[in-house]
Amino acid sequence: MTIEQLQYFQAIQKFMSFSLAAEDMCISQSSISKQIIALENELSVKLFSRNTRNISLTSAGTEFAVHARRILEEYDKAICNLRDYSFGKKRSISITSIPVMNHYKVTDMIALFEKEHPDVSMSITEKDGLYVAKSLENPDTDLVILRTGFMPYGKYKLFPLIEDELVLVTNSSHRFADREIIQLSEAVNENFILLSADTGLYNFCLEVCSKAGFSPHTLHTNIRIDTIKNFILQGTGVSLMMKKVAEYFADPRIRILKLEEKPVLTLSIIARNNRLTPVCSEFIKFATAYFAGLLQI
Repeated sequence: MTIEQLQYFQAIQKFMSFSLAAEDMCISQSSISKQIIALENELSVKLFSRNTRNISLTSAGTEFAVHARRILEEYDKAICNLRDYSFGKKRSISITSIPVMNHYKVTDMIALFEKEHPDVSMSITEKDGLYVAKSLENPDTDLVILRTGFMPYGKYKLFPLIEDELVLVTNSSHRFADREIIQLSEAVNENFILLSADTGLYNFCLEVCSKAGFSPHTLHTNIRIDTIKNFILQGTGVSLMMKKVAEYFADPRIRILKLEEKPVLTLSIIARNNRLTPVCSEFIKFATAYFAGLLQI
C-alpha cells in the first residue's frame, strides 16, 4: 500500500467516478484503475462496487476510508513539519492569495516579515477566489489569504486579519453621487459591472442583491478591477466591491456609497488543520499582530 494509492482512493471516493478522479489527479483512467485493483488485491477486499452506471463504496471501502484519511493526514503533517529541517535549505512559506494584497497592505506586512526573518523564503501566488480555495488541497501550498465565508467550516483553521464592508461604486455624475448611504434595493434598475464568477466576491454580490429583493442586471463580468473602474467612469454602470478595494482607486471622479444593509466579509489567513509548520505559525502570529496594530512599525 502506497501513499499514491491512498490518494487515488480518496479521489475516487470524492467524485465517485474513476474518470473524474483520473482527470483530477492528472493520470489516465486505466492507470488509476490498475492502482486501485492492486490495492484491493493487497488488502484482500473489494473497496468499490462497480456497475455500468455508477460506483459506490463497499462496507470494507467505508471502513478503509476512515483509515486512509488518517494516514494521509499524518503523512501530510509529517512532510510539512519536516520541511523546516531540510538540510541546507531556508525555512519556507508558500502562500496563495486572492489579488487584493496591495489594497489591504498585505504586501507591506509581508515585506516587514521578510526583513525581520531573513532566514525565511517566501513564495507568493495570486489567483481568483475559487482557485485559491482549491489550492489548499495542494501539498505545496502552506497558507491561503482569502475572504472568509467561502470555506467549509471545521476542515480549516481561520485567522482573521481585516474586516471590510461591501459598497456601491459610481461615478461623480451618477444620480446617487451626492448620497453617502443607500439601500441596495434602490439600485434595482442599475447596470452592474462585477468581477469574475470565479471570485467568491461575485457570488457574495449575487447573494446580497437577492436579499435586497432583486437579481442584478450585469453588463460585464470576468474583468479586472482597473477595467471596472474605467467602465464606471464612462457611465456604463455601477459596481459592488469591498470598501478598501474601492478606496484604493483614490480618484475624485469615483463615489463610494455605503449600504444600509452593511454586508461584511473578513480577509483571513487560512490553513488546513494539519498544515501549520513552525514557520507558518510564526508568520500567522506576526500577521495577526500587524493588523491588530500590536507591532511597532
